[in-house]
Amino acid sequence: MNRAEARSQKRKEVIEAIILRQEPVHLVARIYRLPQRTLFDWLSRYRSGGWDALKEGARSGRKRKLSADDMKWLYEAITLGNPLNHKFEFCLWSLNIISGITPRGDMKFSFIEGRMNSTRFITFLKQLQGDAGRPIVVIVDNARYHHSKETQKFIASQKKSSKGDIVMAFLPAYSPELNPDEQVWNHAKSRLSKLPIASKEAMKKSFTSILRSIQRSKSLIKSFFKLKDTLYISKALS
Repeated sequence: MNRAEARSQKRKEVIEAIILRQEPVHLVARIYRLPQRTLFDWLSRYRSGGWDALKEGARSGRKRKLSADDMKWLYEAITLGNPLNHKFEFCLWSLNIISGITPRGDMKFSFIEGRMNSTRFITFLKQLQGDAGRPIVVIVDNARYHHSKETQKFIASQKKSSKGDIVMAFLPAYSPELNPDEQVWNHAKSRLSKLPIASKEAMKKSFTSILRSIQRSKSLIKSFFKLKDTLYISKALS
């Protein structure tokens, strides 16, 4: 990956942290050592042109309707205050979901109530462990709960466990393309964007249907491990 591609990946990871994982802007800015205004500018570009607008050297074909300052005001009004005070005629819905896939075509996903944290991540690991019934290798990015003391303590406690060891392999920073599970969300978000969504309940129902459809297609899931950037997993297991 060259420098331009690395910068584009960093922008994408920052936006995913804010939009998908719902991390606070001030925290993401501190972790990535960036000014908050830069993050709001990237949010504005993403809203105007999607993921492509975050690529190095990209120029949106249409004028942005919301500037970085507009995005900052909206963020503070919605997350730090009460949106109803501004009489907004829309609602914002978000879902926290965790998933895992295997080269055999298996997939597991779960909706999370509240923010993802160490306790909820450990619960998901236990589910994966129980389903596998043998030692497992879990490939993860560098979310805080992956590195937390609670998670590491649990991993250590499973060594020589009758349920099987759990080994965590960490991806390099800014490398979502190395994670085959990323393809699940690319497919799911693409399908969801084509559906009319009128409520959070409808969004959850649609998302569940989409994920179950992907879950039933073992050939599709297996294909996520055959991409140029994910072949390393199959080679390591062969």
